[in-house]
Amino acid sequence: SRLLGLKKDILLGVPLQEILSFISRAGLAWSSAENTRRRLYVRQLISHLGYSQSMAELEADMIAVVLRSGARHSDAVHLELGNRYILDDWVRQDECYVRAFPVGRVLHLVPGNVPIAAVTLIVRGLLTKNLNIVKLSAADIFTATALAQSFVDLDPQHPVTRACNVVY
Repeated sequence: SRLLGLKKDILLGVPLQEILSFISRAGLAWSSAENTRRRLYVRQLISHLGYSQSMAELEADMIAVVLRSGARHSDAVHLELGNRYILDDWVRQDECYVRAFPVGRVLHLVPGNVPIAAVTLIVRGLLTKNLNIVKLSAADIFTATALAQSFVDLDPQHPVTRACNVVY
């Protein structure tokens, strides 16, 4: 019930570019093999999910790539919503002005067999300025949790951090 009480329009006034920048900074942290959050994640994949060292490192590298793909995310918004600025302001389309608003709360039921899916779901939910509630799968309780904690590592009070909630 506490999740239902969270402010669901927390990202509404945050420019898309700021959201992309924050996600990209998280990706930069994930790019470093010395990053504590990444090292813990790799150890968890090895010890709990049976990954080899190289498979776990590859998974962490894929997370870094997805997070640092700001231009690709911006292009996706443009292709799917018709204009990359439509989430921030009213834009002209033909004879009218339109704007896309978040739906509010989005519940993600994360599959446990594709760890990168959790990252993709969270990023897409954040890009559309929604409050994300991520329900973990028993098969992978690590990926979404590690991503949310890496947001906390960057800035615990940032709207992106506060818009990402992980439950099990």
